[in-house]
Amino acid sequence: MTAKRELDPGSRPFLLKVAETLSDGWDAGGRVFLVEAPTGYGKTNLSMAIAHHVLNNGFKSIITYPLRTLIEQQSHLFKTVFGEDVVGTRYMHSVESPYLVKPVTLTTIDTLAMNTLGLPPEDYNTVVNSYLGNPWGYDGHYLFARAMVDLSDIVLDEVHLVMDSTKSIGFLMALLEHMARLGRNVLLMTATLPSTLVETLTNHLSQDRVKVLRFDQSEDDPFVQGRLEKNITFHPICDRGEQCIHDTLKEMFNSNGDDRRRALIIFNTVRKAVEFYSRNKNELEDMFCGNTLLIHSKYLPGHRERKTVQLEDLASKDCYAIVSTQVVEAGLDISSDLLITELAPANSLVQRAGRLARRDEKEGDLVVWYDKESIGKGKYTVYDWDLTRITLEQLIEMGDKLMFHLPGNTSSKTGYRTLIEKVYQSTPLSTKGYSDMARQLLTTTAASHRAMDLLIEYEGSFVRDSSLTAILPVENCGETKEKQARIDPGQLIPVSIEEIISLSRKGKLCPVTLRTRNTYTGRVEIDSSRDSAQLVNNLYWIHRKKGLSHIIYKLTKMGIAGFAVEAEYTYETGLNIWSDQQ
Repeated sequence: MTAKRELDPGSRPFLLKVAETLSDGWDAGGRVFLVEAPTGYGKTNLSMAIAHHVLNNGFKSIITYPLRTLIEQQSHLFKTVFGEDVVGTRYMHSVESPYLVKPVTLTTIDTLAMNTLGLPPEDYNTVVNSYLGNPWGYDGHYLFARAMVDLSDIVLDEVHLVMDSTKSIGFLMALLEHMARLGRNVLLMTATLPSTLVETLTNHLSQDRVKVLRFDQSEDDPFVQGRLEKNITFHPICDRGEQCIHDTLKEMFNSNGDDRRRALIIFNTVRKAVEFYSRNKNELEDMFCGNTLLIHSKYLPGHRERKTVQLEDLASKDCYAIVSTQVVEAGLDISSDLLITELAPANSLVQRAGRLARRDEKEGDLVVWYDKESIGKGKYTVYDWDLTRITLEQLIEMGDKLMFHLPGNTSSKTGYRTLIEKVYQSTPLSTKGYSDMARQLLTTTAASHRAMDLLIEYEGSFVRDSSLTAILPVENCGETKEKQARIDPGQLIPVSIEEIISLSRKGKLCPVTLRTRNTYTGRVEIDSSRDSAQLVNNLYWIHRKKGLSHIIYKLTKMGIAGFAVEAEYTYETGLNIWSDQQ
């Protein structure tokens, strides 16, 4: 894997200012620092600086990311600097740092929530058995797991990605209060920091504990100078769906010849990305020197790592086309001169635009498109429609005056901070779950049982609107009975519970389930019993009659960690569970 580009400290004066502020206030303890800086500015270097400082002067540090792909990208760098004995990862099927025990742990916000609230994933099966009254169950090591959090300073990187969930802000508020009470520090970093988030968090903490550091857009900053020199053309919004992409590519190549040869095409869903890439791969290869890549979240772990290496290799070329989903929104150090992105809420669009003319390019084209036929039931694809609609209205109103690369206004351009403020001021942040989680953090007696109650009530996740389970892709369901009972976690792909229910309705699931026999080691086995077959066959109707919470309870009671599905899977396109579902 190629190394990240080195960052000259003198080229990032705002980072030096932030580092000085953190150094002055960190040892006082019980502080919350909110740092806003543009995409590409090098904020993630602060995570390493905090980890180094805490190792020398404190206890532990936990670096938290909202996406597993970010952990995979960052863990190599952390291990190179600190050593593998010091650094460990903890997320689905990766148990390098059980109970978040290593001095420097990289984890997801989901895993952090599970450990903090009293339900560490390592103990999940034993807690379920205890919860159900089975004699071989016990309450796990929740006090130890919570202690590993309580003795840590925490960095929440790319925190903007948790803002659009109805649960995560509630957990975040409860966590900040808890850590401040213990005298630990929390650093939150993002390129987009709306005032509503600052106000929501500071309302629950005393003002002297919160320090907000917004980007100082000084003209002496080399980063600002470089961004102001760029000429980014923001094209009118297109509402014709995929046709917008074809029209844009045709227009770019007819008018600019070879000038726009590095394209990034972003969809909101894996299905759309896979279908577009599969239909248009040959045309894209003709246009972009044979260098094309599809990347999304539904690849096997080993293949995802290879895709990351392939992506970094493409980033060094002058001609390529990358088709992707939201996985490019955070932490991806790649630059394009043509960005064609599906409409999304303002936070996501600013992050995506950070992958346009990110390096030495002087010009770039940005096209935002959407399919007006896809709006329905309060949603646009995976996003809340009200939030997306307000973003659309503001984009149309600001037009080509909007500047996506810098937050502050200039004499002729409107910085993206104005867009963020207008969008999120009109859509109050949800604090669902705050009271329940705050009470849970004060609980020591039977904390794991109470956490299990909460997990079921919140439909399988403390922080996400949609909880995840695992899929084992097979060519035909008959294979599952012939497979060895033990399944390597590297064969599994995370999907949402809602996708599983949809597959059940369409009869796509195999009549077996995956059971976790040892959550500490990640051991998974196939269960082909009658109970498993009945659940698979009736999953959709159980959901229709009793709701998602009951499904979560049912999966918990049966110890189900995933399902097998008859689906196409290739290294190039990943999991394709929609091939015959038009």
